[in-house]
Amino acid sequence: MQTYARIQQAFPGGAGPAKVVVEARDVTAAPVTAALRTLQSQALSSGQARAPFTVEVNSSHTVAVASVGLIGNGTDSVSIHALDRPPP
Repeated sequence: MQTYARIQQAFPGGAGPAKVVVEARDVTAAPVTAALRTLQSQALSSGQARAPFTVEVNSSHTVAVASVGLIGNGTDSVSIHALDRPPP
């Protein structure tokens, strides 16, 4: 356990991000990218999420996966509350 504790101290990890999957005819279209920017803005300004906020798009532009950093450790009540919180 002492070795594990030293590793955790030297290389602190964070919670895995929450994933938001969007499927559309073209996820690079202006309405979709605007909605993803709004999601990013609201998530980060709520205090329930943290950077990085990233978006990956498949090669056919039909699916986007937004990764949102969670507060808490990813499985604790703080993280669960962040996921349950309705948008402003």
